[in-house]
Amino acid sequence: MQATRAITIDAPVEDLWPWVVQLGQGRGGFYSYDWLENLVGAGIHNAS
Repeated sequence: MQATRAITIDAPVEDLWPWVVQLGQGRGGFYSYDWLENLVGAGIHNAS
């Protein structure tokens, strides 16, 4: 099974880009569950 999900964001690129580039390991995280990120070995830790 394969699924692709998408959303439409009604905003100009210059407003969205700063949010996109801070995603990922060593940055702002993946906006997911810590247990899920660590299950795949991402090593993400939140502030608490």
